[in-house]
Amino acid sequence: MKITLKNELLLIVGLSLVAVVLLFLDSQLIKVIIGFPFILLVPGYTLTAALYPKTKDLTVPERLVLSFGFSMTIVPMLCLVLNYTPWGVRLYPVLGSIFFFILAMSAAAWYRRSTLPVHQRLQLSLELTFHWAQQSKRKKILQSLLAASIVLLLISLCCAANFPKGEENFTEFYILGEEGKAADYPLSLYSREEAEVTACVVNNENKKAYYRIEVVIGEDKVYESTLIALEHGEKWEDVVAFEPNTWGEKVKVEFLLFKAGEEKPEPYRKLHLWMDVK
Repeated sequence: MKITLKNELLLIVGLSLVAVVLLFLDSQLIKVIIGFPFILLVPGYTLTAALYPKTKDLTVPERLVLSFGFSMTIVPMLCLVLNYTPWGVRLYPVLGSIFFFILAMSAAAWYRRSTLPVHQRLQLSLELTFHWAQQSKRKKILQSLLAASIVLLLISLCCAANFPKGEENFTEFYILGEEGKAADYPLSLYSREEAEVTACVVNNENKKAYYRIEVVIGEDKVYESTLIALEHGEKWEDVVAFEPNTWGEKVKVEFLLFKAGEEKPEPYRKLHLWMDVK
């Protein structure tokens, strides 16, 4: 049996649109089965089809290798571009950008093919022949092993997608400068001049937790917060004001986060700034 696709690009665009919709479902199995070819094969294949529209330009193995190689280059580049846009590197923008890239490359490939004679245009053909009784013993063993490997791979993907994963417990701790950004910190000031930063704590411990913040310069504590109680997923943000008690260049100012209930009285998280104090 021989299957010939005269215009697989239309099928690819349709399946890509379906894949984008299905990837929003809360199913790890669907994300694994559909996500891998959508991300690692289809973008590169459409680009390859646009660059090499003739049947004799490349062999099938060469097209597959280029498809994977191009896809592994295209997707990170799209994410890099998205990182400098207001949308950022998020699920919706990433899926949308990949889909529109596939759409654009499919249109380019279709246009280039339309300018060629019919007999030169790329057409995918799949010929299925199966004569088990006529196969040699060696071929039967090889085909059986190949089929078993494919089945085991599918079972492994299903297990990996549905196996319950333990949730990671952690706490976010960071400081912000002026205008609520991770920049423009008070790095130069005079002795006894008050400095201000914004400290943020986010509880991702999957339980209620208690925290305390200290600011230390050398051996001296120049700031200590009250006890901070946060439920899981809750965020604490407030201005931390302190006065350097020394002067010099590259004075190390440490921001220490302590978690109540820890056996060791050591900081749970540490941050620091280098300040020039005159």
